[in-house]
Amino acid sequence: RQVTFLSFTVLVALYAGVMAAGKATFGDAARPNVLLNYGASDALARVARLATGASIVFGFPLVFSGFYDSATRLLPPAWETSLQKRRGARRTLGSLCLVLLTA
Repeated sequence: RQVTFLSFTVLVALYAGVMAAGKATFGDAARPNVLLNYGASDALARVARLATGASIVFGFPLVFSGFYDSATRLLPPAWETSLQKRRGARRTLGSLCLVLLTA
């Protein structure tokens, strides 16, 4: 519990620092996504955009897996057993449709 609290405290401080730096750099013209404030030819901004994209692409399966496990536990036991027997693309596609429908 203390580790979780410390982790969230550090994250809040980190986000606040990035927000303050964006405001100090761009003022009132700052966009919600600070990377959009930099030009397309800025090499470091391009690297940051690629890193952000990679973290989304590779982080999504981890979050999705947790969602799937939690969502199947909310179902009646017979449905949960049926879903556990299914593997592969049908399971993933069905879960993804559920996420998109609820979003």
